[in-house]
Amino acid sequence: MHNTVPALIFTGSHSLTSTSEKALFYVFSEAPVWVATALLLVPNTRQVFRHGVLGDWRSLDGQKGWKESRKAAKEKKERERREREAAATSQV
Repeated sequence: MHNTVPALIFTGSHSLTSTSEKALFYVFSEAPVWVATALLLVPNTRQVFRHGVLGDWRSLDGQKGWKESRKAAKEKKERERREREAAATSQV
């Protein structure tokens, strides 16, 4: 920095020790922290990412429809696997 402060209690121009300059410093230094906190707390992250209280433990998920959709996808994969096996055995 090219500015020097001749004394600790000096409050002259560009000393960065005046009340308004200190307030601006704290506003600009703490604003990113408050923005990040708001971004983490304001949206319902459990609903957005569809996870339970303990995180992404699928067996403990409490979301409605999540278990049913997972079961339907598993059944679909199994049905497709059986169809592929049946097609492969009928070609032989």
